[in-house]
Amino acid sequence: MISLKVIDLKNILKLNNLKMSGNKSELIQRIIDNISESEYAHRLSPSWHLTKKGQRIVDKYDLIIWTHKNGSKDFTVTPLTVLPYLNSGKANEEIAIFVSEKTFRGNLIELNYGAACSNLLYQSDIYESQNNLHQSLHCLLASLVLELTGVGNSDPDYINIHKYNIDTSYIKASIIDVQRKLQLTNKELELELSETYDFYIANVSKIRLYKDKKEFTSLYNILMYGTMKQFQNKIDKLIEKLPKKYTTIGG
Repeated sequence: MISLKVIDLKNILKLNNLKMSGNKSELIQRIIDNISESEYAHRLSPSWHLTKKGQRIVDKYDLIIWTHKNGSKDFTVTPLTVLPYLNSGKANEEIAIFVSEKTFRGNLIELNYGAACSNLLYQSDIYESQNNLHQSLHCLLASLVLELTGVGNSDPDYINIHKYNIDTSYIKASIIDVQRKLQLTNKELELELSETYDFYIANVSKIRLYKDKKEFTSLYNILMYGTMKQFQNKIDKLIEKLPKKYTTIGG
């Protein structure tokens, strides 16, 4: 009955010659106290309730239901990929991160940095939903280490660097948001970045836009505190330094 509007409640009372004044709760109670449910049931929206058996089924497949709503956009974490962990007893978020991390490690080895960044951004969202902001920030900073390589795709003999693959706007905004929530100073944020860089750099392709930590940090500072034009100019200069063997697409 709570779904009915006040005017509908008053109409029911009016048809039964009952007082129509009062707030919504009072109107509902007056109807319940004085009118048979059969007289107003047709006005109510239908409702459904799970049986005990139905609830057991929902509980059993909760992971699948959760993944339908919270799976990754890159189709790494899907109802199909989490199915083997259905009866693991682990939390849905823990399973999702495990599946995503497993794929991430493969993408990192194969230098599929675009896909690896997608894995990290998904993990960051899950960690943030759990209020694990430090781990969320770690994923965001790691994605920046990979994104700023500029590497579009790789194989043992050929690297394709595409400056327009460097899509940092979302990562930057997300880092700033988590920084604010953690109440980190820029100095503290840069320390987190330095530690993340050190953790991942050994597994990053030697062919990349930045040659070392100093150059990476300079690129980061321009991205975070400069203009987009300054950032793009810096990218262009780094691309010009690349050996001719590596092709730049789109400018």
